[in-house]
Amino acid sequence: MTNKVESNQNKFLNLKNNNFFIRFSSSVIIVAMIILFLSTAILSEELWVNLRDKNTAKTVSEALGIVMLCISVAILMFSIYELSTSLKIKNKVFIIIMELLALGLFLAPITSIRNLNDLFIYQDWILKAKLAEWYMQITYLIIFLSISSITAYLSGINFKKMVMIIGTSLIIIFGMKGFTYISLTNDYISQDYSSIRFGYVTAIWIWLIVILTDTFAYIFGVAFGKHKMAPKISPKKSWEGAIGGFTTAFVISVTMAILFFFFVNTHSVFKDYMSNIQNNLGTGLVIFLYILLASLISFIGQLGDLFFSLIKRKNDIKDFSNLIPGHGGVLDRLDSFMLVFLFMYLFTLIN
Repeated sequence: MTNKVESNQNKFLNLKNNNFFIRFSSSVIIVAMIILFLSTAILSEELWVNLRDKNTAKTVSEALGIVMLCISVAILMFSIYELSTSLKIKNKVFIIIMELLALGLFLAPITSIRNLNDLFIYQDWILKAKLAEWYMQITYLIIFLSISSITAYLSGINFKKMVMIIGTSLIIIFGMKGFTYISLTNDYISQDYSSIRFGYVTAIWIWLIVILTDTFAYIFGVAFGKHKMAPKISPKKSWEGAIGGFTTAFVISVTMAILFFFFVNTHSVFKDYMSNIQNNLGTGLVIFLYILLASLISFIGQLGDLFFSLIKRKNDIKDFSNLIPGHGGVLDRLDSFMLVFLFMYLFTLIN
């Protein structure tokens, strides 16, 4: 009897250790992929500024930008696929059409001012300016909504599921659009940091807030969590964890933003915006905006986590896919980021 108990305990420990190894290995791979992804934006910006020959610098910088753009498209496509399959949509034609519509909306020009799309897709400034007019933005959205709705109806998808997949797809599309836009905003006019509107530091700062919020929400939740925040949506989340994650991310990110603004101005967070605000309205408003943005990003990140958890709960699934062993799918890892970068995309439209 004793030997049987010991055998069962050993099996449990081996299983537990194996699960830990799988999760740890997956975590290492995820971190490596994130570093690789962000490195394309970092190198694109730094090589443009630091390579001596301007033509070579531009070619290399644009090539790296294209690599990042392709990775963003791959993430977008797989996210739409994960969302569709998690909602138990089996019609492959509908999924393909949704992915093509998502790709079109993702690549559409943002504004007539300098931005990502000036680099590779719309070299003709006159054409791009026309395609980026406000009425064209509305037209793109109407086309997306019309075709996706008609296709969903013809595919036999009920109204509730139709609203869920189209609405969530828009969050994913504009979330990825916002991240890519912020990371790659080089006008290639002056070969210095003045040509960078937002840059990779801004993108990393936003990622850092979301990661710190999520990490310390878990730590504080495990240590002090007593009051459930949304038991029907995500039973493990607590108010203590949410507040702890928010506070930690807020303090670290605001401190970082202020230090970079005053001591490393070429790489400050939202460099163009904050420099213009300082020149016209004073330094106090810059600090206030950093405080406001850090607060909103942390808060919206937690809302994004809950929103995608609600989708999983409504569809009775644990993960969006099993792409990453021990971690689920792409959307399981990027749920908070999608809603945050959607917000940041809207923020960047303010000139």
